[in-house]
Amino acid sequence: MSSYAALMALRVVAALAAAVALPTVLAVTAQLAPPERRGRSLATVMAGLTGAVVIGVPAGTWTGAALGWRATFVLGGALGLAALLFVRATLPQVPPAPAASLAARLRPLGRPAVLATLLAAAVAVLGNLLLQTYLAPFLYDLSGVTPTTLGLLLALTGVAGIAGARAGGTLVDRRGAGTAFTAAAVVFAAATAGLALCGALRPATLALVIPLLVIWAAAAWAVPPAIQTRVLALAGPEHGPQALALTSSAVYVGASLGGALGGRLLAAHGPGALPVAAACCAPAALLLFATAGRRRAADASAAGASTA
Repeated sequence: MSSYAALMALRVVAALAAAVALPTVLAVTAQLAPPERRGRSLATVMAGLTGAVVIGVPAGTWTGAALGWRATFVLGGALGLAALLFVRATLPQVPPAPAASLAARLRPLGRPAVLATLLAAAVAVLGNLLLQTYLAPFLYDLSGVTPTTLGLLLALTGVAGIAGARAGGTLVDRRGAGTAFTAAAVVFAAATAGLALCGALRPATLALVIPLLVIWAAAAWAVPPAIQTRVLALAGPEHGPQALALTSSAVYVGASLGGALGGRLLAAHGPGALPVAAACCAPAALLLFATAGRRRAADASAAGASTA
């Protein structure tokens, strides 16, 4: 195949398939997990997603270099087929959700608390991706990081992301979504602010930069379990799967805006602006998440008063 248009069309189809798979996995996980372990179960899914990136990117790169770029796509398809067969063999039957119109699927957006939580997710992801997308030029400008060192740092941050997702899910189960999200946002802001301050020391030593990168990655991946658990609680069992799908959409919106905004900042102000902007996104996301919590409390109070 030599057509760029055909390749891009197939890439869009693959992206659509991935966009369908993640909300489905999250919905099934939320349905099968006991309430007291829901946060950790959702975190396991996100940790698997992080691990797939950590392993998949170098594996795909090596395959393409050794066997040609087409082999990378063949490998991806084979892994997808293996995952499908494994799910069919191991996952218990789950009752299908009733068919719903597009209006019904978007109905959770009519709840201010759900909308505020989804906006918090989009802003948090925006702050993460505007730095992560351009991590290579940022680290080169900050510490002169070479491509070989960059690969090791990406693997390290991936491992930190897995640990952060698990820690975030555990904190959700033990202390609640609000506490977990607050802790992740505060640590994220502190780590990115530290990376911004390292710009004053340019070239900054990796002994200072690496711990901040690890903390930043762990905090960023600790956010999704809190978001997903809060959305499920707000939407209720009837609209939970639709709300989780909207959560994935909010993540994709945040990722797209983060890449676009990061590119503009990089071109206009240089790499040093990226961690500053990322740090500013954390309090904005935290404010939106707190607003959702207040709306939830107000709705619960109103419901209690109406039944009294």
